[in-house]
Amino acid sequence: MSVIQKIRDKYARVSVIAIAVALLGFILTDYISGRSRGLFSGGGNSNIVGRVNGKKIEPADFDKKVKQQEEYLQKQPYSQGPDANRQQAIEGVWNQEVNQILTNSEVSKLGLQVGKREINDMLFGPNPHEYAKQYLGDPNTGQYDPARAQQIISQIKKSKDQAQKDQLNSLLNAMEEARLSEKFTSLITNTINFPRWYLEKQNTDNSQIAKISLVRVPYSNISDSSIKISDKEIEDYISNHKNDYKQEESRSISYVTFSALPTQADTAAIKSRVETIKKEFDTTHDAAAFLIHNDVSNFFDGYIAKSQMQMGAKDSIQRLSKNEVFGSYIDGGNYVLAKMLDIKELPDSVKCRHVLVSTNVQQGGYDDSVAHKKIDSIKNAISSGASWAAMVEKYNPPSDGSRQQKGEMTFSSA
Repeated sequence: MSVIQKIRDKYARVSVIAIAVALLGFILTDYISGRSRGLFSGGGNSNIVGRVNGKKIEPADFDKKVKQQEEYLQKQPYSQGPDANRQQAIEGVWNQEVNQILTNSEVSKLGLQVGKREINDMLFGPNPHEYAKQYLGDPNTGQYDPARAQQIISQIKKSKDQAQKDQLNSLLNAMEEARLSEKFTSLITNTINFPRWYLEKQNTDNSQIAKISLVRVPYSNISDSSIKISDKEIEDYISNHKNDYKQEESRSISYVTFSALPTQADTAAIKSRVETIKKEFDTTHDAAAFLIHNDVSNFFDGYIAKSQMQMGAKDSIQRLSKNEVFGSYIDGGNYVLAKMLDIKELPDSVKCRHVLVSTNVQQGGYDDSVAHKKIDSIKNAISSGASWAAMVEKYNPPSDGSRQQKGEMTFSSA
């Protein structure tokens, strides 16, 4: 073990006791001299709360921090009342002031600092500081949203409320002091030194090599048929290992099943409800609004060819007149109402042709403005007698499936 580690282990307790005695000494001295009457209370003739390492703790600043802590405690669900909150706030602020002065004294000697980027990371980074979560988190959900915290801070900086600005500065100062304390503690904790002789001895021990000799005969080299085991040997082995073959009592399971299918009463109730809204469905002029009003949102608003209708009652539905309602009937375990909203007669197939000017520049096409001008030129050329097939051959890209048919396409409604 290093010399530094020995000193730490041997004198750490002595150092803690010495600091405690020093703190107790200046408090008792202040009390005996009659100045302690104003400690934590703002009363008496003293103009300071206390001294730590010769540094004064001013009453105004101390009282301001106590009030801020009281306001925070009163808003918490575990608030214990005004008197208890004030006592807790006084003790917390006092311990914070003492710890801050003692730590800052050593931190300044070491030159430890907290930069602006580090503060931003503590506020808006992936692992925000606990102080930020406490004071800038959502009081209703307890969650911390960095974007929301940034918006709150921005609003406070722009506002004219000095009290809010003071609270924000107190929060930032507390976070900075906490981070400095963390750095200082980590620095002390990690100052473990290993002397050179210890490392050399460890390397020497690790480099030592041992030599052994052994003989190994695998079981696989011995034939099972060459080993003879008598019944007496088996009985003796089982007798000596009864516990190894002991079986626990088995268990049986009893269970009850319940059918999830609707009862006769459930079916009758659903059918009655559907029949109740049938009249309204029959007279409505806005089928989409009617469906949404009755909690049906996944409907298709469009025309369907007769050949594409898959429902069981399609023959009855196809015979309906416009705005006529059919049902209720069962389809897929549901009671259904069907209404013929409109009927259109369409040709069985449509044949057309086109000239396509691609706007995919990366694949040899044109940008929008150039493509628009070219399609106008093609239109004028065809109107003047140019060959449609020639225009397709010149402009339709190879990816166009109709290029081999001179731009012709056939669509079927079947």
